[in-house]
Amino acid sequence: MVMSRREKVEEFFGKAKELEKKYDWVKAADDYERALHAFEKKDLLKSGETWEKIGYCYRRAAFQAESKEEFKQRMQRAIKAYEKASIFHEKLADEQKTAMVFRCRAVTKYLGYWLTSDPSEKKKLLDECLEFEKKTLTAFWDCGDILEYGRTHNELSSAFWHRSFREWDGQVMKRIVEDGIQLAEKTVEALSEYGGSYEIARAYLALATCLFPLSNFIAEPEKQEHHRLKVAEYLRNAVDFSEKTGDAYLVGLAHLWLGINTGGEESMRHLEKALECGDETRDNFLKGGGLDFLAYMTYWKAIATEDPDQRRKLADKAMKLYDKGQYHYSIISFLSPRDGVIPPPGGYAEYYLHRATWETDQEKKREFLEKSEKAGIKGLKVAEDSDVPGIIGTMFHVLSKTLEARARLEPDFDDKRSLLEKALKHRQRTIEIMETLTPFDYFNLGVMYNYLAEIEAELGYLEPEQKTSAAAQQFHVVTTPMCLMKLVRS
Repeated sequence: MVMSRREKVEEFFGKAKELEKKYDWVKAADDYERALHAFEKKDLLKSGETWEKIGYCYRRAAFQAESKEEFKQRMQRAIKAYEKASIFHEKLADEQKTAMVFRCRAVTKYLGYWLTSDPSEKKKLLDECLEFEKKTLTAFWDCGDILEYGRTHNELSSAFWHRSFREWDGQVMKRIVEDGIQLAEKTVEALSEYGGSYEIARAYLALATCLFPLSNFIAEPEKQEHHRLKVAEYLRNAVDFSEKTGDAYLVGLAHLWLGINTGGEESMRHLEKALECGDETRDNFLKGGGLDFLAYMTYWKAIATEDPDQRRKLADKAMKLYDKGQYHYSIISFLSPRDGVIPPPGGYAEYYLHRATWETDQEKKREFLEKSEKAGIKGLKVAEDSDVPGIIGTMFHVLSKTLEARARLEPDFDDKRSLLEKALKHRQRTIEIMETLTPFDYFNLGVMYNYLAEIEAELGYLEPEQKTSAAAQQFHVVTTPMCLMKLVRS
């Protein structure tokens, strides 16, 4: 029996949807392309929508890539598919034409962000993406298509988070996340009446990821805690709704972010679930994130462990997780803005620093510190090339600690002074970045000022006797009170 054109289209679409459920995105794209050849080219709406589906499949397939080159090739195919979709949408006569064209343009800008290595170009592409997204949402809202409004918002919501952590100006960053929050709140409210579990889960996830960095601009500690609890509440909503969908990728993202925003064993459970979902979906972002934050949590366990052998085992386990996480991130050319212990790209700088701290043999201690400094300098270069302020500040912090530790072991007066002066400059740079971007992170700022006070005191002890009292006065009158003030506020 010969199948009709319509039956062929339905067969290919059916196969593609089944492959999507198995996260076989390349084969799903192939079946969507076969469907294109089976239906009438004059069906402009169907053609445009199908090219968008193909673009989405290659976008997801890119994150399953096994090499940087494969990632690049698949992302380029995704961009071409969205460009073809835009051509068909341009020919439409109905009121949704504008929204669909703007959506394709927004997506191509976002995908282009993942392909370029130039920091200024990354920011430019994200800015253009967000501008087209706003135009798209306005157009869909005006024509009353709430479901497409919600779906479009959810597809592009991560652009706000990526743009926020690349911003050097604190007020601009605040405006970016506030714009994202406003759109996400509107989407959650709209979809609560019209949307299904899948889109509602994505909307809650989008809202939480935009709210997350806003805590940097809340002055009162009590309100900071309320804000943190609100983020966790939205993420739990995302987890609950996502688990109703059976979509492992969405479930994994929700658990990843909830793991980041909780602590202790609860955090470990969420991160392990995220990693499990990453393995199922073969998604490098999910696997990289799950492994990286599991490394972070495991390393904290090592620091808290008194037994030297067990501490070493936990630290080494953490670094294996760290290595695997950075491998998956490297395929998609993503440098995580995560701070805290063993921060990328300087995880080994801090690992070797702690190994030196835990070491009793003075010669081995020096060897570990030299390794730490070498890894720190390398990490700082990677950070500065990324132009991500948080990553740069974190690397200045780690390298400053290493240089200060080296100075304490250095017998030569001039070399000791040189190391401390470098440590001082890095510490000042760390504080400068934090004061700009996280001005109300009182605890961590207090810690940074404490490190600064220690360096200034050690330099003061190196001053000739007649200058020592002046240096000590600077330490006690300026830096120490600043440190205490920040810690008290926390």
